[in-house]
Amino acid sequence: MENNAVESDFGQALGERQTRRVYLITYSQADLGKIANCQAFADCIPEAFSQSQGNQKDNTNHPEHWSCCMEEHRDGGKHYHLAIKLSAPRRWKAVKNYVSKKHGIAFHFSDQSCGYHVAYKYVCKNKSFTDVLHSPGHPNLQEIGSPKTKRAFTQFSDNAKKRRISAPTNNEKIKENLPSSSKPKKLTNIDVSEFIVANDIRSDSELMVVAKTRHSEGEKD
Repeated sequence: MENNAVESDFGQALGERQTRRVYLITYSQADLGKIANCQAFADCIPEAFSQSQGNQKDNTNHPEHWSCCMEEHRDGGKHYHLAIKLSAPRRWKAVKNYVSKKHGIAFHFSDQSCGYHVAYKYVCKNKSFTDVLHSPGHPNLQEIGSPKTKRAFTQFSDNAKKRRISAPTNNEKIKENLPSSSKPKKLTNIDVSEFIVANDIRSDSELMVVAKTRHSEGEKD
């Protein structure tokens, strides 16, 4: 089977045992004979999250919001970006296996840890709300962008551009089974300082807002 899971502009491949509440998914060099448009991709991914829960203790986990766009790949062809927010954190491997078995495609889960708003802005880029495919009842997040969120998105976009410049060729395979710890990494004072500088946080109150936002999105660091 063709492996279309290549490095996205938004990060490396996600470790097999890692969990997220928010996922950014890329289907690169899309086979349009199998997934013809955004609607087809948007149909199969939320379905997979709902149907592939298996023996998990909490089988009520479900997608809350998703957004999807199709873009021209910089090396030719088409690719899809999809951001999805779940009701609780979960692993991704069963989702990938479900879609692979049903549709015969492979795609990439970014390891980038972020809230849904930042992932959404990355998917949409400069497109208007009406040019992006959304889940039913999706709020218009383009109307509520705060300076803090915009700074975070700008930082992620700048990092993405740097990765594109230094990225290896698409022929190099991604190591998807990256080691991961069962407990969140404890941040050092240096880690916190670097995060504050990277996100242009100027006060303790702003730092608390960012921390609470990340915690509500399932990010525990």
